Amino acid sequence: MHTFTRTFVGAAGAAALSAGLFAGVAGAAPSGSIADSPVGFGAFVLTSGTDAAGLICPPDVGTHPDPAQACDSIRKAGGNFEALPRDMHVLCPMIYMPTPARAVGVWVDAGGPRIVDYSHTYGNGCVAAAASGGVFGF
Repeated sequence: MHTFTRTFVGAAGAAALSAGLFAGVAGAAPSGSIADSPVGFGAFVLTSGTDAAGLICPPDVGTHPDPAQACDSIRKAGGNFEALPRDMHVLCPMIYMPTPARAVGVWVDAGGPRIVDYSHTYGNGCVAAAASGGVFGF
């Protein structure tokens, strides 16, 4: 029962954290209809290894170290984290240090709103940054 309580409280705490982080999303959304925007709108909580960052696109803001680059990559992929552009100009060391990355949030464009819950384990932090167009580069 102790494990269930801890898991349940952990899940409830994560839900509350997400609700708190996204409470201001409506105020950050661009004026006019988001569905009419050719670029879309997104709000995400990102984790890479043991680090976390918040990201809102547009305006390209958040605790991510380079929100403009991260948002540009997400826009190029149409909000599809499976299709994030790779930075082919980065050479990463071939050292295997598994780096789990996750994005949770919402993406809204002309296709309507979509819940994002993406996770992938990269070979190391450098690969996580390069293979995600900087989205997981923190």
